[in-house]
Amino acid sequence: MRKIFLILLIIGAQQLRSQSLEVGIFGGGAYYIGDLNPHFHFLNTDKAYGGLVRYLENKRWAFRGQFVYGKIKGDDVSSGFMPERGLSFTSGIYEASIVSEFNFLPYFTGSAKDVFSPFIFAGIAGFHHRPERAGVSLRELNTEGEGGSILENPHKVYSLYQFAIPFGLGVKYSFSGKFAVSLEWGLRRTFTDYLDDVSTEYYLSAPNIGPGHHDYSTVAFSDPTLNHEPQMQRGLRASQDWYSFAGLSLFYRFNLTKRGACSGFKN
Repeated sequence: MRKIFLILLIIGAQQLRSQSLEVGIFGGGAYYIGDLNPHFHFLNTDKAYGGLVRYLENKRWAFRGQFVYGKIKGDDVSSGFMPERGLSFTSGIYEASIVSEFNFLPYFTGSAKDVFSPFIFAGIAGFHHRPERAGVSLRELNTEGEGGSILENPHKVYSLYQFAIPFGLGVKYSFSGKFAVSLEWGLRRTFTDYLDDVSTEYYLSAPNIGPGHHDYSTVAFSDPTLNHEPQMQRGLRASQDWYSFAGLSLFYRFNLTKRGACSGFKN
């Protein structure tokens, strides 16, 4: 029994000293894939930045929480997809997520030999978005008539708060006993087709509505070229929108073991 207890104690101590907590900052770019850009990754990439906390369970697994802000935008002209629509948008994305990381090679920040590894990650995220054009919130205009008046039927208009599934890949490198960097590219599979405020059909007839009409602003933002009729195709209803964050993170490690305890990070 003593031998078994000693073995379990050694295994537990080894596991404990293989744990650490890291805090970091992220900087990079954000872009979007959707009705205004169905094909081209990294098109119209804009800034992204945030903060991260990472818990290293062992040399293969880590768990990360983060809050990231990114700016996404789309434009029919720059993507070359249906440029006759003349649609465009910008939106800030505020994302909070929890993901797990799997290292393909043994890795620990501060290790003397296990200092590099490719990795993959996946998890769950919640985010807030607000599509705009020229500083005007497109959701409030009901550009596709979704639910009628936003004041009369607010529950039928798409929500600005959504869930997403983040996943991606990257590489990480520990360049000192306390610091590490990681480079990653991650996609977000959303459950909305309204990141860009474009999904279904036109619903107002531009030739019959002129300046001064209460729906004129909606027409001007829904159909900038003023050459579409109601029920003509405006978006790609069958597909959901995606967004992406890609960039570099810098981490600083804190030991979770007591001071003076034997450290496993030099192994």
